[in-house]
Amino acid sequence: MKKQFCQSCGMPLEKTEDFGTEKDGSQSVEYCRYCYQNGEWTQPEITLEETIALGHAAIERMEISPLKKWFFKAFCPMQIRGLKRWKH
Repeated sequence: MKKQFCQSCGMPLEKTEDFGTEKDGSQSVEYCRYCYQNGEWTQPEITLEETIALGHAAIERMEISPLKKWFFKAFCPMQIRGLKRWKH
């Protein structure tokens, strides 16, 4: 099964509680609970750069090796730019 990621921030969507919700209360198939609730963005004015900064902060909190942190942070901006929310 292909791993799913939030199409706004890139968070892995692994458990039911990771997913956001649509207006009707159903589970979003594309966005996480931090980015999308009740069919709306939780932070509608957030910029791509701010989203990348939040991703870097989340990576810093992870209990992984410094090399993995560097790798994730180096590729985070490139990955997020390619997500559905940020494609223009």
